[in-house]
Amino acid sequence: MFAPETAAHASGTSALLRMLAFGIPGSGAAAILLGGLMVWGLNPGPLLFVEHKDFVWGLIASMYLGNVVGLVLVLTTVPIFASILRVPFAAIAPMIVVSCAIGAYAIQSAMFDIWLMLGFGGPGRLDHDPGAPAAVLAFG
Repeated sequence: MFAPETAAHASGTSALLRMLAFGIPGSGAAAILLGGLMVWGLNPGPLLFVEHKDFVWGLIASMYLGNVVGLVLVLTTVPIFASILRVPFAAIAPMIVVSCAIGAYAIQSAMFDIWLMLGFGGPGRLDHDPGAPAAVLAFG
């Protein structure tokens, strides 16, 4: 569970680092940021750190501040999210299914996607081995 999250966060940081240091966007979001910086008259690359030190240090400070604010928010909301675990699964399951159906429908606005969700999710849930960890499905 930790490996995909770590990879997702590391890829965003590495794309931003490459964009600032070399002026080459590493992702779609970095390309949009590159365009925004160019609109402001800032050309990302090695000279950005020399010509616009105040901007670069402000950006670095905002990343540190964002991490601190994120840590405070997570630590203060842990009891709230932990209390969700006390709610019986029978009460949460319909909300999960409806949320998944809305997400599946929203992508292409097609009912077929909801049928696909139910077609794969239903048998997957029924085939779940109660003795195995929650993330493991026994297909066979």
